[in-house]
Amino acid sequence: MSSAVSSLYRPPGRSVGLIAVTIAYTAFGLGLWLQPDRWAKTPAYALLLDLLPQQVWGTIYLVVAALLAAAVWQCQVWWLAVVAHSLGLALGGGWWIAFVIRWLTDDKTTVVNVVSWGTYVLLLVLSASLLERRRLESS
Repeated sequence: MSSAVSSLYRPPGRSVGLIAVTIAYTAFGLGLWLQPDRWAKTPAYALLLDLLPQQVWGTIYLVVAALLAAAVWQCQVWWLAVVAHSLGLALGGGWWIAFVIRWLTDDKTTVVNVVSWGTYVLLLVLSASLLERRRLESS
């Protein structure tokens, strides 16, 4: 493969989870900006929206999604991948913990948010676990 083609080629199995999380985080960010009332009326998000307004959360999600997208596009840039994964895990993990606490303390709460946010965190952990392998293969 020529160097130009190989620099654009990404083995699909290595980026699929990161791409999925990037899409999800972008959707959350846009949703928080474009439909703030919908999020405010959902009890599952009450704890998180008490901490920061919807638009602030939306901006955070969009910034992290942009970093994750950049990490997919420029997967050979080690520091970018580490920063993107770290911020993605901190954001997703924080929200996941909030949903776990709500699920454990409120009998009316379903496990849906716990499972879905846990899936995003798991995808980020799996993607991050490949970082060292990618770094070794690129050197």
